[in-house]
Amino acid sequence: MIIKRLEFGFGSVWGYYKPLPDSREFTYSTPLLEMKYLFSEFQPTKQPGITLAIGTALSAVKGEFVPPGKGLLPKSI
Repeated sequence: MIIKRLEFGFGSVWGYYKPLPDSREFTYSTPLLEMKYLFSEFQPTKQPGITLAIGTALSAVKGEFVPPGKGLLPKSI
């Protein structure tokens, strides 16, 4: 049955962005939507399971996300 193999997810991402060393801004992105379809289940001592996942982040966003140690501008500026 196709319904047993279908999974939907909903979520959000939030955190803090530091544009300057002494400042901090709250940032978020919501909603995050995801759909997964399971083609074959995982079986011990057999082949790995196969899944197709499709997702998107809709446009309710404030701020930006930057991984630690990465900046938006070169250090020479």
